[in-house]
Amino acid sequence: LLKLRQNGELKVCEGYDLHDCKCRQFKTVYVMNGMWGRFDHTLGNINTLFTAGSNMPIYMLSEDSLTFVLQPGTNKIRVDSGLEEGHCGLIPFGHRCESCSTVGLQWDLNNQSMEIGGLISTCNLLREVKEVTVINSNSILWTMSHNLLKYQY
Repeated sequence: LLKLRQNGELKVCEGYDLHDCKCRQFKTVYVMNGMWGRFDHTLGNINTLFTAGSNMPIYMLSEDSLTFVLQPGTNKIRVDSGLEEGHCGLIPFGHRCESCSTVGLQWDLNNQSMEIGGLISTCNLLREVKEVTVINSNSILWTMSHNLLKYQY
């Protein structure tokens, strides 16, 4: 479905259009190691999260973080697996988020507007809660650190 090229760029594989109905057979897409390499490729991969992620959730997992799009509305994120490192961020990408509120972060937002060049919530921390609630008016990125690599299977 999605292929990570050797240069770090994410490519939709032949025969699949993530905007097309035949991809709706997939409920979720996980992209492993999609946040490394050249910065322009990383931005392209984030763009794919927004353009293709409106049809289904797409989770981008790198060696130290998990990133995905929160659609407008109330989003509940489970953060009690024991794999979370505690650092997190909310980032508007490509547009302004008119209003964002959170519950469960060290520095909660309260109906605040976010945009690149203005307020963004990076370097935030998870409180010791089972879930974080994010209420957002526009799509935004959620990113958080993890410690998956400390577990050897």
